[in-house]
Amino acid sequence: FNPEVELSRIDRYKKYYQTISKYKKTGHLLDVGAAFGTGTNLFREKGFQVEAVEPEVNKANYLREKMGIMVVANSIETFVRQKRSYDVVVFAACLEHIDNPVTVLKKIKNLLNPNSGLLYLEVPTTWNYVSWSDALYLTHKSNFCKEHLIYLAEIGGFEVLEDLFYEPCHVGLLLQPKSKNRTKS
Repeated sequence: FNPEVELSRIDRYKKYYQTISKYKKTGHLLDVGAAFGTGTNLFREKGFQVEAVEPEVNKANYLREKMGIMVVANSIETFVRQKRSYDVVVFAACLEHIDNPVTVLKKIKNLLNPNSGLLYLEVPTTWNYVSWSDALYLTHKSNFCKEHLIYLAEIGGFEVLEDLFYEPCHVGLLLQPKSKNRTKS
């Protein structure tokens, strides 16, 4: 637990909340890769019912025991097999660690309330690395730029409500599932 990292996480989650709250003030929220839950807790303090997916055992235990946040699975790949429904999913700094991003995005889409669900998706961009060895060290299985992330979201069945750029070099997208009844103009 690094207090400086958690303060930085709170700042990021405040930005996420600013964006998401324009569309949804409360609801059932899933935070994928919640770490120690400081960001997840911010949404809880704002009135959201929160749950988390956290693969690291020590962090998952901290979420449960210290933060009182329900941890519903240890990986997103395991979690997406469950039958649950969410108003908001926060999926920040995780997609780059996934073996099959398109499959996971399609499954997350099925977890969202089909009429009003939101996905906040954020990844570090490819130019965020000091060197390629950094990218490999960080266990990133995929690397993205904004255009590729938007394309991936569209393949996954989403449309972009907002795109955001955060320092240092992270791109974020607020997405909603594509409606079969909605037509592009």
